[in-house]
Amino acid sequence: MVLKKLYQDIGEVYLENLKSKETETERMVKTRLNQGFFGTVVMANYDTTYCITGLKTPQMLEAAHIVSWKNDVKNRINPQNGLCLNRLHRKAFDEGYFTIMNDFSIQVSKYLDDFEDSMGLDFLKSQNEKTIKTPIQFMPKVEFLTYHQEHIFLK
Repeated sequence: MVLKKLYQDIGEVYLENLKSKETETERMVKTRLNQGFFGTVVMANYDTTYCITGLKTPQMLEAAHIVSWKNDVKNRINPQNGLCLNRLHRKAFDEGYFTIMNDFSIQVSKYLDDFEDSMGLDFLKSQNEKTIKTPIQFMPKVEFLTYHQEHIFLK
């Protein structure tokens, strides 16, 4: 009964919003300056290659911060604070489901086992304790890796 009432309320709100012909609005937003520079440098640093698997499909790759943009203002565009990851594993990294140790080996969280449908993450589990691809010039800084291990990684 409660669920039926909830669906009814949602339907009423939806129908009310349909009365308006407007579907867009203008907003003032903050834009990350030099984010493009960071991405370009990190991708070039790894020769546009995913640092764990060697995947070379640029459309599937992203530059990921080791210490997030919001948590370290002065190292936002530092290429030593970046890894080239695929999109799925970048999210897993950001959420702490794996980390990179100070010897550049991959450490996978035991919490990856919590996912029922984890086909893409099962591959990540198979990479546990393997070493990432060495970047061309800017090695990830150990202090950034340590931060991720201590504050983001789900032990």
